[in-house]
Formats: sequence, structure tokens, C-alpha cells
Amino acid sequence: MNEVTLHGRLASDVEYRTTAEGFQVAKMKVVTNERYTNKKGEKVDQAEFHPVVFMGPKAENVNKWFKKGDGILLKGKLTHRSYEDKEGNKRFFTEVVGLSWTFPFGRATENQSTEAVRTEAKEEATADDGLPF
Repeated sequence: MNEVTLHGRLASDVEYRTTAEGFQVAKMKVVTNERYTNKKGEKVDQAEFHPVVFMGPKAENVNKWFKKGDGILLKGKLTHRSYEDKEGNKRFFTEVVGLSWTFPFGRATENQSTEAVRTEAKEEATADDGLPF
């Protein structure tokens, strides 16, 4: 089974675009933090930056609801791709393809309650986007 769960914050704003074929894509970096004690007994904080992409209607919803610094809890799958750079070198890339998301801490505006935001966001995050996976 290929399943990834990330609980972190957006390290940058969402990069949203629509392809020439009309397909929505939202890319972002999600940072997660891990704390451990090293051999010297010192507490060490380590940040990991994860490239994440959402596609289809979920991409539009992620772009609508998230910005840099927002908390996110997402589920997805790990994918590996390769491409040739401008110099003709083969490059490899690993990213998480997001399948669902939610607000781990809630989020509300002046005109909405936190519960209303969670309900609306949950409905959008779990909507069938027509993708085969």
C-alpha cells in the first residue's frame, strides 16, 4: 500500500495553475518538524520539506483555502518521476500526490464559525473529483 500522511504547515503559498487542457494543478511545500535527542543529550529540531501536488477540483479547493503558514493534515501517495534538465541531465523527483486534506487546527474568518469552515472544507476535500485514483 502506498499511503502518506503529513501533518505540518505550508512553507510557501500554493502555486496554482490551469493547464492548456483545463486541468487544475496546485503545488506546495509542506514542512513537518521532528524533535529528537542526540547522543549528547541535546534536543534537536529537524524540519523536513515535502513537495505536494493536488490535481483536479481538489487543487482549486486547496488554492482557495490555504496560504503560507497554514496548518494542513493531508493524505496522499508517494510518486517518483524523472525528467531531463536544460543541460540534458536526467533528474529524479519525489513528491506526494495529495488525495485528501483537512485543517488540523481549524480556520475561520470574521463571518464564519470554525465549525462552519471545517464542515465546508471537509465537504470540498472529500468531493469526488473524477480521478481514477
